[in-house]
Amino acid sequence: MYFNQKILVVFRILAAFNQYSSATSTTYIPNGKPFSITYANDYSVQGFLSIDTVTISGIIVKNQTIAQCAFLNGMTGNVNDGIFGLAYSSLTKDGEKPVFYNMWSQGLISEAIFSSYFNPDPKAISGGVDSSKYTVSVTYAPVVLAGYLEFQMTSVTVGSTIVSRSANAIIDTGTSLTIGPVTEVRALNHALGGTLDSSSGLV
Repeated sequence: MYFNQKILVVFRILAAFNQYSSATSTTYIPNGKPFSITYANDYSVQGFLSIDTVTISGIIVKNQTIAQCAFLNGMTGNVNDGIFGLAYSSLTKDGEKPVFYNMWSQGLISEAIFSSYFNPDPKAISGGVDSSKYTVSVTYAPVVLAGYLEFQMTSVTVGSTIVSRSANAIIDTGTSLTIGPVTEVRALNHALGGTLDSSSGLV
């Protein structure tokens, strides 16, 4: 993604087996502002903001605002460290800077680009792309709304079937849900052969 201009991908890491403790951190700075987030699947989190040094693949980001969760609703079965958000600061509670903003402003990366790949081992790449991970040319699309990374699609097709024409879409690798207008989603499910799971209401 060209920062603030173009999209390659938005990446949220659902990592595992580590737990942050401000009580044992020597670089922790109290903030204390409360936060509450409800996600599209009705899961929710509540807690408070803190400031600390964050290290990602050897990149040391100082004075990074983070959200510490004190209450989880619907996520008790997950074994995750948390969510590593790379969308725009307009989605934060009070305009806090996401970690990628601080990587760039602190001069820690050479290019304001991040990318990700998922096979076989999911990874995020800050400051560029790894050309060994793909064989086709990269297509960039302008961001049309700087909140989530929203861009305009020309169409959605399954084989030769067009299920949606020009529409805006959001790239969000941190969700397993595909959400959209009822008519277009029904057409997509039909083209893919999806069936409704009556217990969850999902296809």
